[in-house]
Parts: sequence; C-alpha cells; structure tokens
Amino acid sequence: MELIVRPKQDVMLRPAMQRMSVRVKNSLVSYKLKKITTANLESQLEAILYPALLLSAERGYHLAIKTNKTNHNNTVISWLQRKARDRAHIAAHLITDTTKNALSVHAAMSKKQVASKDRSDGIVEYEMPRLMFLGMRKGWDQISGTRRPTKRWLTSSDNPCELCLGNEDDGPIPLNQMFSSGDFEPPGHPRNCECYLGLYI
Repeated sequence: MELIVRPKQDVMLRPAMQRMSVRVKNSLVSYKLKKITTANLESQLEAILYPALLLSAERGYHLAIKTNKTNHNNTVISWLQRKARDRAHIAAHLITDTTKNALSVHAAMSKKQVASKDRSDGIVEYEMPRLMFLGMRKGWDQISGTRRPTKRWLTSSDNPCELCLGNEDDGPIPLNQMFSSGDFEPPGHPRNCECYLGLYI
C-alpha cells in the first residue's frame, strides 16, 4: 500500500493555496503602504495562516486514514490543531520580521519583492504542504499490528538541490525519524522546493 499526494495538484488544497496567497499578498501590500502597523501585520497574517494550515493538516490526515482504513482519532486532530496554531504564530512572526527588515535601508529584498505575488506564493507553497504532509504522517502512524509504515522523500524538479537529493537518498525510513536534512517532511526550504512525501507499507 502507498500514499503519494502532491499538494499543488490536490483538488481541495490547490484552490485554498491560491486564496491564501492572495490574502497574504494583500496584507503585505497594506503594510508596505503603511496602512497597518507591524503588530497588525503579524496578527493579520496569523489569522490568515491558522485556518489554512489547519485545513492542510486535516486534509492530509483524512487522506491517510481513508487510505489505510483507520478510524478517526480526536486526539490526533487536537494535536494537529495545536501544531497548526503554533506554526501560524511562528510563521507570522518570521514573515513580519523579514518584511520589516526588507523595508529598511539595508534591505536584502527589494521593496517590490516584499509584497509580490512570487513572495506570497512562496510562503504558501512552503507552509501549507508541510502541514499537509504532517497530517498524512500522523494519520499513517495509526496503522497498528505488525505492519511498519515508512516514508520516503521524493524530488520532482529538474534540478533538485543537494539537501533534497540527500533526503531522497535516505530511502524509506520510519515515519517519526528525521531525514538527513533534519526535516520530518517536505518542503526542505522556503523557495522552489517541489518535493513531496511518499508513505508506504
């Protein structure tokens, strides 16, 4: 049995990712135009990120339990809710901090890039798949008995980075083991990571 899902092609997640990207971009534009404060940006981003990340985690979880015919577990759902909230808080802070720094005199990122579609897409394409794969992993982890599920890091781009190639070279590993990069699931880096997760038994 195997479960392989690509979040950008998922019928439920793909439109959600597009909507979230627009909302993130709008918040970043408002901040760039000084319509909202730094604190407002952070709280706005957190409010946008949390439901999107929770949707991602729950989508991955439900796909996993449906595939392996496992019963719904409210304890796992509660755990995923906490993880989604924690990640929304951390990500909102990081995005706000990098945006604030980018608008300073010594910006590494141009002011145009700060609120670009590319940047908001990049944020979404890093955060939502990561939570979806976390949900998949937690759902698959409920398989009981003598079966021992494993996971595999799968690259898909024409020119994957060394970090992701190293993770793919790890081969199938236990679900709760880290890949060689220190990640439990893709993506391995915020920009241009096209990797996905395969679950096997």
